[in-house]
Amino acid sequence: MMAGITTAIGISLHNFPEGIAVYMTALKGLRVGLPLALAIAAHNIPEGMAVAVPIYASTGSRWQAIKYATLSGACEPLGALFIGAIFTPYLTPSIIHASLASVAGIMVFLCIRELIPMTLKYIEPEAAVLSNGVGMFAIFISIHYLNAYL
Repeated sequence: MMAGITTAIGISLHNFPEGIAVYMTALKGLRVGLPLALAIAAHNIPEGMAVAVPIYASTGSRWQAIKYATLSGACEPLGALFIGAIFTPYLTPSIIHASLASVAGIMVFLCIRELIPMTLKYIEPEAAVLSNGVGMFAIFISIHYLNAYL
């Protein structure tokens, strides 16, 4: 159960700034905000499973697994509401751009520092590169077709 709770806490801390990023990107317009919101929504599915599976495995309770996965996911809209309710009057275009660049930099750092080394512990480098390439191509195609319809 501890692994599931630890994962839930980590994903909650990860989701709060994602909500902020979605909110601030949506301020730039539908063509920018919607693709990011959909991409984040899609990657929330495996995040929810990462929380729910260890909880379910340790407790045998679907309710507990759903509860923890839902609570960790709820931090994302809370991040958006927090920024929207408190800081909207102060969000100039420069602050929005700097904030989005900061979030992107933090995510790149986390990928290089944490995710890549962890990935290479469990799978071969060729498989990691292939899965990353497939994922990036899937996101590219999704955004391309989404922009074609907006």
